[in-house]
Amino acid sequence: MGIDLFLLLAAIAAVIAIFFFRMLSGAADMPQPQTHSCEKCAQVSESITLYCYPAKAADLGLGLARMDECSKRSLGVLSGDAVLVTYGDTVSALVADLTEADAGRGLVRLDEALMRGCGAAYGKRVSVKKR
Repeated sequence: MGIDLFLLLAAIAAVIAIFFFRMLSGAADMPQPQTHSCEKCAQVSESITLYCYPAKAADLGLGLARMDECSKRSLGVLSGDAVLVTYGDTVSALVADLTEADAGRGLVRLDEALMRGCGAAYGKRVSVKKR
């Protein structure tokens, strides 16, 4: 009984900590991308516009642009291909797979270095095109 209560309290504390971290970092103010279907991505485009979201901790410093299958299909790229990400300036990034939880939301996950390089901020819309 004691360990169950401890685990429950630890889980509640973790949820509260995540909530406050998001509030302090401004992540709660970011626009939420709309879910879309792959029918809109059936034809290849020269460039697409995606919402910029933060990279996961494991990807920091790797220069990855994580996109879902629909976005990759729209650009005609595969994982490992290079893309150009533009906001004010342009940076080059390597395409990687996005997690299933983020798929279909019209977003690209970039690390801080890539975002600084192109002048974007989290929640902004960036242009992505095949290099």
